Amino acid sequence: MIRLRIFVYFLAFAIPFITGCRQNSERVSLVVVAKVGTFEFYSQDFANQLAERLKHFDAISAKNPATVLQVKKSILDDFVFRSLVALWAADNNVSLTPEELKSETDRIRGEYPDDLAMRRNLANEHLSFEQWQGNLKHNLLQQKVFKKLRETRVRPDEKRMQDFYRDNRSLFMQSAQIRIRQVVTDREDKALMLQKKTKEGATLKELSVYSNGPEAKNGGETGWIDISTLEIFAAASKLPIGVKSGVLKSPFGFHLLEVLEKRAPGPQPYDAVKEKIAKLILENEERELYSAWLDEQIRKYHVYKNEKVVAAITVHTEEN
Repeated sequence: MIRLRIFVYFLAFAIPFITGCRQNSERVSLVVVAKVGTFEFYSQDFANQLAERLKHFDAISAKNPATVLQVKKSILDDFVFRSLVALWAADNNVSLTPEELKSETDRIRGEYPDDLAMRRNLANEHLSFEQWQGNLKHNLLQQKVFKKLRETRVRPDEKRMQDFYRDNRSLFMQSAQIRIRQVVTDREDKALMLQKKTKEGATLKELSVYSNGPEAKNGGETGWIDISTLEIFAAASKLPIGVKSGVLKSPFGFHLLEVLEKRAPGPQPYDAVKEKIAKLILENEERELYSAWLDEQIRKYHVYKNEKVVAAITVHTEEN
């Protein structure tokens, strides 16, 4: 068990305190570490969060300056982001109702056998129910904010998608593929019996009623398959179209198959990837939208960070 001691130094004097101790100095607790608009983040709250997060690290990592610096930055970034979301939401009439919070709380509670199991899980994460629900409230509000921001996006037009396809061909490359008809059985003797029937004139489409594969309902016909998926598909790709294979073994059983079509490696046809292109463009727009939104909010709400105070907070660990 690691016990964390956090010391906050101010100029010529130092006031030590242990997270959770009743003798915390009031002067320490009221030092502003960061401020965003009307939201203020005090040193004791910062120290509490630092201690809680470092509990997840081993003793060596918890006092490693690089680790501590990274965790401090993460705490400050989280505070700034939460504050910006709340401020923008208030300014744009975006809110979370008590009913929405209760509904989502109840839904997540329902994933546990009982309320005690949920609280035990929270305890393992060093979270009280109130802290967890506070995080849930923020996440739900964030979803609403970003949903409202995304309302400004529109599906890209045909020209823009074609230009994207032309300029990003490497994203749409495909390996060699085949489309096959097959019969799959769980026994080799059964597969050999079916192979004999093909030599007597039966088609694989007729024999597909004996297949264990999901494509049996389609007469044994599959969709396009990457030949690297299984060794038997790589072997089948060398067969001429319409020629039946011998019995081929795979982890799924024993196969009889014939190749219906082949596709050479290369870029996928534009029409086959149109929806993927639209999704990629919208995802890129969303990242740009988020970045622009964040920059705008930081300028608007005057983010302040007291870097000297943050740097003065040092971490000591003790193992009991």
